[in-house]
Amino acid sequence: MIRRRKVCVVLTLINVVVIFLVIVAHSFNRSVVEIQSGLQWTADGSPSLPNVVTIQINISELINRCLQEGEIFQNKNESFVQQCVKRAASAITLTKLEQLGTHTYPGENQTKALYPLSTERETARRRVESTAREVFYFITAKMDALSHGKFSLNEFTKQFINNTRTELEDYKRSLSNDLHQLRHVDEDEEWRVSESKQLGDLVQRRLLALQNPQDCSKAKLVVYNLGRPYGFGSMLHEATMCLLTAYATHRTLVLTTNGWRYAPSTWETFMMPLSTCTANDTRDMDPKNQTASARVVKLKSLIGEWNSSPAKFRPRAIPADLAKRLKAFHGDPPAWWVGQLVSFLLRPQPHLQQTIQTQGDKMGFQRPIVGIQVRRTDKVNGEAVYHSLEEYMKHVEEYYDLRQQHEDIKERRLFVATDDPSVFPELQKKYPGYNISGVEGSVDSASVKSRYTRDGLSAVLVDLHFLSMCDFVVCTYTSNICRAVYELMQTRHGDASNKVYSLDSSVYFLTDGDIHYKRAVVNHQATSNEEISLQVGDLVHVQTYVFRSNDRHFVGNLRNGSSVGINTRTGKRGLFPTYKVVDEIVEENMG
Repeated sequence: MIRRRKVCVVLTLINVVVIFLVIVAHSFNRSVVEIQSGLQWTADGSPSLPNVVTIQINISELINRCLQEGEIFQNKNESFVQQCVKRAASAITLTKLEQLGTHTYPGENQTKALYPLSTERETARRRVESTAREVFYFITAKMDALSHGKFSLNEFTKQFINNTRTELEDYKRSLSNDLHQLRHVDEDEEWRVSESKQLGDLVQRRLLALQNPQDCSKAKLVVYNLGRPYGFGSMLHEATMCLLTAYATHRTLVLTTNGWRYAPSTWETFMMPLSTCTANDTRDMDPKNQTASARVVKLKSLIGEWNSSPAKFRPRAIPADLAKRLKAFHGDPPAWWVGQLVSFLLRPQPHLQQTIQTQGDKMGFQRPIVGIQVRRTDKVNGEAVYHSLEEYMKHVEEYYDLRQQHEDIKERRLFVATDDPSVFPELQKKYPGYNISGVEGSVDSASVKSRYTRDGLSAVLVDLHFLSMCDFVVCTYTSNICRAVYELMQTRHGDASNKVYSLDSSVYFLTDGDIHYKRAVVNHQATSNEEISLQVGDLVHVQTYVFRSNDRHFVGNLRNGSSVGINTRTGKRGLFPTYKVVDEIVEENMG
């Protein structure tokens, strides 16, 4: 049997090479490779006659993906094309045969990890999840309006509403479980995680090459100083915009920290060096020549102010050459893309990595676990409103209740990052059934008086790491750290676009000036002065979050079935049903 299988593999490799020669001669057109195995698949993917499997593979895409990565191959005597053809052949035969070899029983599902899931299929699945979520938002909001609005209700009606609310939660749990099963069928989730890692590795290699040119005295550089008097989260996102600009304009970023609040610590005190180029390599910068052709330029000379920059690559745009793969496996491609930049910036020094390991051991950090980031002190009433612990824990408990439908949760774990020392005793008193943990000394280091010290910077980095490793996080998007957690989670969980719940802004944003668009897919006729009408194809500009002191002023998704935006065709601003629009993903050529 083993000898026959080896012969089969050899014959298959020969067949594939022959097919590839034909493909190369015909501009890498699509082909079908037949591989001897246990089942034959019909066009719809169902098993048919035994002994033959027909796998339809886009061979040109495999080769183009290999060429796109531009890796340095070991064999210097062969061209990229020749080596990519060999890699594609190996990927099709050895990997697929190994997978097929573990499923040899007629009638067993054979679709596991055999080929990439289509963008159309994944988009449809994610839209079902989104629409289901909006339905529950809508019904819950209507019941709240009946219960708490200006209506005269008798006791029978009140009880009916309460009973309906309870039944609705049962429906929600059941549907969530069904959607979870759909997401994980045939090891699809493993494929998403694998795709995210592969594409992420490609981006990291590109950034590493960009930031380490062969000769810094000749390389094109862009310079920026993180000198503004803001917290680390804000500085991190400024650095992210800088790295994005460097990538898009194919320049090496030189980052300095003169005058920043964490002095004498620098960026490299805790993070790996961003580049082999330093400020010394920018001494020949000509202040009078700050055009795009100059070797060394200041960042603002290239893109201007963050929130009013005309640069097409600014958020929420994604690199065009990554878009096809990225949109297939991820529900929020712009967040994944930004997460790759943030991940590169935050590569830890060995001593920080050791601190993370030590703290994790002390806490006994393990998954599944939910995280909450409770930012108060200087944020409350200045940039955000106060949120009670009950508001956070409502979503923590809902997460565990839903997960309990398909998994036996032995212990409910909670990781807490906060600058308020009263949070831990309050949680322990009100939620004794939870195993509550946090980084040792983090609360003291996050206090206003200690925040801008070396220990304060270390604490925020360690908190950021553990929050991003949680399965679900509740925080507030008005906090830069919360948004950084969301960004990092995209690089560590495959598609984590639904793994963060923000108590204030419902819309993720990198900067206040992000251009966030939705595209209408269903017509809508306004039914009141508060609404706007939509036609299929209309582009709707959605703001992220507007804060007014002592008031919750939301924009974007209101989580009641409606969103707020501006129809760019009519210029009118108002409400519209959220389920009638989808995200508009902007693709731009970068680098």
